[in-house]
Amino acid sequence: MQPDDVTISITKRAVMYISAPSYEEYVARASPICRLLLRSRSREIRVSPEDQAFFCDYPEAVYVLAVVTDDSPATMAVLPVIAHIVNMSTRMDIRVLSDKSDLSSLQNLVGNEEWVQKLPGQELPTFLFFGEDWNHQEQWGPHPQAIEPYLDDWFNRFPFEKKSMGAEGEGTENRSAEL
Repeated sequence: MQPDDVTISITKRAVMYISAPSYEEYVARASPICRLLLRSRSREIRVSPEDQAFFCDYPEAVYVLAVVTDDSPATMAVLPVIAHIVNMSTRMDIRVLSDKSDLSSLQNLVGNEEWVQKLPGQELPTFLFFGEDWNHQEQWGPHPQAIEPYLDDWFNRFPFEKKSMGAEGEGTENRSAEL
């Protein structure tokens, strides 16, 4: 591979990444119910001073691509936390792709056609982590099967939440926080 080939490859990956909406753009485009839950969850996040210092001083560039199901309880619970952590650092960035988007360009970014083909059947969200050279470093998600009993229990106690994803009303924030 020639140096120019490497530059083109990195450029393609960077363009694909930045073409995805930022977290703020994703929230702004979300349905009113999802936007309420995402913003509510964001207000609940507390980070210790030690952890804040760690993320503020994190020396490496980290680019996070979240692949989400828009109205998933897991997306509403986890995406704001990851976005909050990323926003504490000047060396980190997050972008969000909905599973309703065209995900075919993910193959260029991840470099694994088989993984991209399996994506539609997986429980989302999934978070992909890339370094400064746009190499795929790590992945978090889909959520482990061990969480299913906890989600089932929560939905059994709050059956309306599964249908409405927490429509505004009394106790919505408490139920979402409990999730």
